[in-house]
Amino acid sequence: MRKLTVKNFSVIKEAELEFGKITVLIGPPSSGKSLLCKLTYFLEAQVIVIAVESLLNGNPWTDFVRAAARDFNTWFSTDGWLRRNSKATFSSQKYTVEICGPYILSAFNNLIYAGQLAKEKPELKDEIAKMVPEHFWIENGNFRAYCIHDGQLKSILSESGLINGDYLDSVSETIGNEFDSLLRLEYDHTEAS
Repeated sequence: MRKLTVKNFSVIKEAELEFGKITVLIGPPSSGKSLLCKLTYFLEAQVIVIAVESLLNGNPWTDFVRAAARDFNTWFSTDGWLRRNSKATFSSQKYTVEICGPYILSAFNNLIYAGQLAKEKPELKDEIAKMVPEHFWIENGNFRAYCIHDGQLKSILSESGLINGDYLDSVSETIGNEFDSLLRLEYDHTEAS
């Protein structure tokens, strides 16, 4: 499992972020989305670069620790974490964190629902693919979505695996109509059965 855990770091009071193949963060400006992405990148990629450079130069472990601490202080202002009992931890392989708004979340809901509907009703697969190309479908369990609100990170996925409707403001008519078409297709097929 790929995970980033953060506590008392800048605007983030507490966050435990589990990554799927696709992970989405939403929240108001200055809520910590970019900070979580920057931490993710630093802790996974940048620390490895520092470690490799240290090893290639034949430096001892203490030099690596000093170099990592120096770079961390360059990337992140000490005002946000030094005196706050801050903690940032990660466990991962390579992963990507995306920052996007409600419009993109609506599109993700369509991709998730198309995959769910095709799995539940395989006989509709061709019709679903006409609305949402099959190579874009998202399988259950491969998607995570979170919102940062008042410094707290919360999942915004409903029990159905779709993004909670409360977070889907500003949806375009095209994306909304596509989702409605998928619902109608399911309903029409259920009624016909």
